[in-house]
Amino acid sequence: MLITISMSKRFFQDASYLIRYFMMHGNRVLLPRIKNKYLTKEQLKEQFFKKIDRADCLYVYNKDGKIGESVLLEILYAKKIGKSVYYFKNV
Repeated sequence: MLITISMSKRFFQDASYLIRYFMMHGNRVLLPRIKNKYLTKEQLKEQFFKKIDRADCLYVYNKDGKIGESVLLEILYAKKIGKSVYYFKNV
């Protein structure tokens, strides 16, 4: 299964744990780019939506149980195109 992980920037240090966990269970993982000096925020968003398009599902790593504006947009996009959305903590 190909999983795209959505998370707040403040939890990005946890990404290596998530990648290892999913890969140990036979999955492949796509992550957002947090910064790129050559791309605008809008271009980064579009790039991440393409990763959601490619994935089988979206996994939301909401460690503190909250969801920010960018992650919410990613959830809404994933649901709009029929992707399953899973959460670290139920919201």
